[in-house]
Amino acid sequence: MTGDEYEEFLREDQQARLARFYDRRPAAFAKRGWLDNRVHAWLEGMVRGENRALALEGPTGTGKSWSLWKCVETLLHNGWRGRWEIVTATGFAEVIRPPVDDERLRRMRECEFLALDDLGAWRLKEWGAEHLYSVVDHRWANELPVVVTSNYPDLVKILGDRIGSRLGDGYTRVEFGGPDRRAS
Repeated sequence: MTGDEYEEFLREDQQARLARFYDRRPAAFAKRGWLDNRVHAWLEGMVRGENRALALEGPTGTGKSWSLWKCVETLLHNGWRGRWEIVTATGFAEVIRPPVDDERLRRMRECEFLALDDLGAWRLKEWGAEHLYSVVDHRWANELPVVVTSNYPDLVKILGDRIGSRLGDGYTRVEFGGPDRRAS
């Protein structure tokens, strides 16, 4: 393969990845906007292998979930070729409901970019905590990035010692503020 052919392959692969992303992205998160500079800086560090965890915290409707989707879009637009998963709290509950979706849990543990949206939206019982721990522990041990969103200030404290310690190991915390964008 020549250099030009390889460049063409990369362009076509990038377009195909973006098309799959746009097919998966919910319409509510397709709105235009700018990614917070602090989140963008974290992404740049993540690509360099410097950042492991990012917590986006703040009141309802301040752009945390939108930011998750914008993170992936930004990565893909810049030629990133990793695997990604964005999992809502409800989606996580569905994955761990018996029978447990072991394949989806494996993908969460091993993908290059994992986002857990609205973590803390439901009370973690022992069953859920053990499964969340298995994902977070694997990612922590292998220095894989994880992004979490929550309405709770200092999410790391409410997840319990084992999960909180691993998520909190060198994490970046970005607080979002302002009114509920959906209410206006």
